Amino acid sequence: MPNIPTYRSVKDTLPASTWTDPFRAYSTGYVGTWADPEGTEKLKSDVIGAGGYWHAEDVAYAIGAAGQGMGKLCLLTEEIAAVFGRSAMPGPAQKIGDCVTHNLKNAILGTLSSNIRAGQQGKPNVTPEGIAQGVLSTEVPYWWRGHSGDGWSCDDALDVALRHAGAVLRQNYPDAKVDLTRYSDKIAHRFGASPPDRKTAEAFNDNLVTSVTRCRSWEETRDMIAAGQGISSCGSEGWENVRDEWGVSCRQGRWAHAMSLLGCDDRPETWKRYGCGLVLVAQSWGPNWNSGPTRIYGTNLEIPPGYYWSRWDDFRGRTMSAVSTVQGWRNNRLRDWKLRDFI
Repeated sequence: MPNIPTYRSVKDTLPASTWTDPFRAYSTGYVGTWADPEGTEKLKSDVIGAGGYWHAEDVAYAIGAAGQGMGKLCLLTEEIAAVFGRSAMPGPAQKIGDCVTHNLKNAILGTLSSNIRAGQQGKPNVTPEGIAQGVLSTEVPYWWRGHSGDGWSCDDALDVALRHAGAVLRQNYPDAKVDLTRYSDKIAHRFGASPPDRKTAEAFNDNLVTSVTRCRSWEETRDMIAAGQGISSCGSEGWENVRDEWGVSCRQGRWAHAMSLLGCDDRPETWKRYGCGLVLVAQSWGPNWNSGPTRIYGTNLEIPPGYYWSRWDDFRGRTMSAVSTVQGWRNNRLRDWKLRDFI
């Protein structure tokens, strides 16, 4: 079993004033996620047992996406904006140590949006308030974390998304006696040490992620994003809370934190400047934890508030998994945002 912290919330381990600044909280040692080798093996077994691919390279070749992101700028954030509007990002800021399910929500939202744009799924009916709260619930998957405290393993959360609940819409669920329209730390803590009762669980068992696959390289990560798949990530790397003129933040310090990937930049000019490709990191700390330019170089597009670009070489050591929200995998062939489109 993983070494699960025994505290109930971050407020038990840090002064209340510190948690109003999640950047400081995570930078000073708050543990929001940890590795669970047993959970990883279970996730792998469940994926393979259901006929899925554990390695994203196999998915990319199977759906014709291998090499698809080469030289391109691909943005799942633009898919989300086209379907739900820009108010869907960044979504509500964490109030507790539930970064794992905020990360899961963002990855699922990216995949869901690209599938809707490609005609693979219908657009769900979500109120403007639900959209501004991130479209999907972070609380429901968190109910299966297996302890009463905060923090979780990404792989355990992904397995819950496969078996119990994943893409749960932000709306009212009278049968489960819960209104998920607005993010609530109290609702997130409704269950934990014990899972939801059967009636409550049944209200969400048709909101599943259908498959997961592990991304191990730049090529796999780039090509899965280019195919329209959001990526969940966990690790211990931290970044500065400022962006440079291209919107890139540099590695700094350590965070035991989960964040998703909603874009990739493999353009030659990017490689020339940074020596590697870039990934677009979706944060769960709200719009104001960081600062600096948000304009994407060579375009008139903006990254969402609170998000940032990271050099792949700074991100590559993290655990990353792409998620699918339709049976099998689809190659949605995201648009390549070329420089000439904006000249």
